Amino acid sequence: MLGRLIGEAELAGFYLTREDLAQEWARRSEKAQKKVQEILGPAGWPDDAVASQTFIQNIEIFESVDRMLMAYQRHRNSLKRKIERHREAKASRQATSDAQQADTEILSDQASAKNGAA
Repeated sequence: MLGRLIGEAELAGFYLTREDLAQEWARRSEKAQKKVQEILGPAGWPDDAVASQTFIQNIEIFESVDRMLMAYQRHRNSLKRKIERHREAKASRQATSDAQQADTEILSDQASAKNGAA
């Protein structure tokens, strides 16, 4: 976007091409920021106008990235739920096994007590 707004003559030896200036501006180079403001300021363009126009022109890319992030988050949340269900099931199986073991020990102790009393 910035490259189209600035003419080659306006660069005045500052940068080799408009694209160079645009890349440096995107990197937030202080020198490039000043040059862009020097060029666009008199035309009535505020500091954030170029960024806003760039965003508008690339909205499809941002929306695509947003959709991919949402899909990733859904997948991650699904995996977290599966892990939690697995842990709960394992804990339930362990509790059942512990209860069965305790019952077996109680019955064994009762049988031993009966046999010892008889």
